[in-house]
Amino acid sequence: MLKDFQSFINEALTLKKDGGSHYLERVETRLARLELIGFTDKKGEQVSASPDEKAKAQQFFRDVLSKIADPTKSKIFSEADVPVGNIGILRLGKAKVTLSNGEEVEPVFRVYERTDASTGKEVFRTGKCFWLFSVGSQVSTIKLYNVDGNSPSEKKFLINKSIEHLRSEREAEIAKISRVFSVNLESSEELEKRHKVILTPGGISIISLNFNSGESYEQQLESFLKDSLVIKQEVVRMRPDLERESTFSLESIPKQMNVTPEKVWLLEKNEKFNTWGALPILQSKLIKGATGNEVQIKVGKKWLHWLEKPMFNLPVQTDRLIRKGEKIALAKEIGRGSWLVNIGTVTDIAVDSRSSEFPYVKTKGWDSSFIIDGDEATKIFMDFRQANESFSPVLSFKQWSLTILR
Repeated sequence: MLKDFQSFINEALTLKKDGGSHYLERVETRLARLELIGFTDKKGEQVSASPDEKAKAQQFFRDVLSKIADPTKSKIFSEADVPVGNIGILRLGKAKVTLSNGEEVEPVFRVYERTDASTGKEVFRTGKCFWLFSVGSQVSTIKLYNVDGNSPSEKKFLINKSIEHLRSEREAEIAKISRVFSVNLESSEELEKRHKVILTPGGISIISLNFNSGESYEQQLESFLKDSLVIKQEVVRMRPDLERESTFSLESIPKQMNVTPEKVWLLEKNEKFNTWGALPILQSKLIKGATGNEVQIKVGKKWLHWLEKPMFNLPVQTDRLIRKGEKIALAKEIGRGSWLVNIGTVTDIAVDSRSSEFPYVKTKGWDSSFIIDGDEATKIFMDFRQANESFSPVLSFKQWSLTILR
């Protein structure tokens, strides 16, 4: 589902324009303002703790959970992957606390759920684990439940909750989901097969605070976030013409990038026209080659030059290989219509089965990164639909991707 809002998908979870504000509101109300109402032991029995431990633990989990749910910084968004046509349920980590007396406990949280339409009263929910829900690569909401998803029955519970949430959406949303996934929302069996429960998105599993470790609260917070957030690099926000003046700002960009079909595009220089072309990656597979691990890809049949007027040409070939030592340029949508372009030399190629079924390419650091804003991106990342080898009207990338999923 998710990939990197500001740096993706990320190939996995993408925080798109639709529903984005709703999700960010949930980060604020359910994570940054969560209440810690108590602790339980392994048997579920209530455990007493000092007011100081409770207050520090509450602030710790507010800080940690809101940051790992931040689409501009979290590894969940840059590394976790929900395949196209699936519905994602991603655990935001399992919370653990070791009290100063050495006892291991689980915190119980309380968050705002909704406002009752008939009474106007706020409704709250309690639980132990937070979950991200997505429809395809679009993250939709955050839920708190009393299950950690480790057993088949708990996974079933989460999937049923997701189905309930899907069916409660507006009629237009239901029609869109049915069209994109080609499923009947009245069929629970069909919907169940479309779900993917991910317990360690971005490698994040246990979120632990230890009052008996000798490390301060601040040290433990810094240590966890260091492993859970992506490395910052400078990203230039500009048009593809590198010779023009531009402004820039710091964004959060990982040194690696998943090569996810239908979400990542390959860019290449056209020496004849002295410009660039964009090709959608339709297939991606890890293979063994002459240089070790290589990525075998198939690209779309049309590509677009970045000129004042769009021009489409056939690429020389649609089957390609990405190898170590090669310099590549890859692009992915990062939400709100903007696209991120990373250019760098490949140092490693592999598959992280915990976060994606598709291979990723790794660099020592991107040579350059820039963002193409929405208005310009709509002219670049689009494709023609063919009818008897003639061009039909231009579709935007979003329209085109929805069309090929039907």
